[in-house]
Amino acid sequence: MLSFRKLLALSVLTGALIGGAGLVEAADDAKDQKKTEKKKKDKDKEKKKDKEKKEAAAENDRGDMIPIPKGHDSKGLKIPYFDSTGKLQMTFNIGVANRLDDDHVQMADLQIETFDKAGASEMTIKLPTSILDLNTRVISAQTHVTISRADFELTGEAIEFNTQTKQGKLAGGVRMLIYDLNEASSSEEKSGG
Repeated sequence: MLSFRKLLALSVLTGALIGGAGLVEAADDAKDQKKTEKKKKDKDKEKKKDKEKKEAAAENDRGDMIPIPKGHDSKGLKIPYFDSTGKLQMTFNIGVANRLDDDHVQMADLQIETFDKAGASEMTIKLPTSILDLNTRVISAQTHVTISRADFELTGEAIEFNTQTKQGKLAGGVRMLIYDLNEASSSEEKSGG
């Protein structure tokens, strides 16, 4: 038979083991809760970054992309243009910009650089003078225009360029200069084209 002291010691020891297991579980719960809180904070930070990108893209879509007041010239502007996902689509390098009214901006010495889906430079459009319609996002010019890409150069005397679709119309004495046409045709012949 067990003595009272042994029984008491055994029950204290059993209680300590059970209580210790509870403390270990509580510590594990606290660690899990901290991990969950950290994950939530990281998600919140990511959501905030996404929201900022979308707001920047929405700002571009609203017409706030040319940050100049009416009646004042702005010189040496470089303005990035992002799509709705926050990816860089093009940059506008403007020598002088002047807001004509709430819907139109006149630009001198404009150079537009477009980028492909991978973010690499796609082509460059040079316009001595042009007007941007902030509602339609169409840039139009009635002066000499040069469009350059690695493999060709296009020139004309008038252009309409939609900045949202990156498509346009070139008119008036249009000329196209294709670089390395012999290399392009010989590589097509080798590939069976």
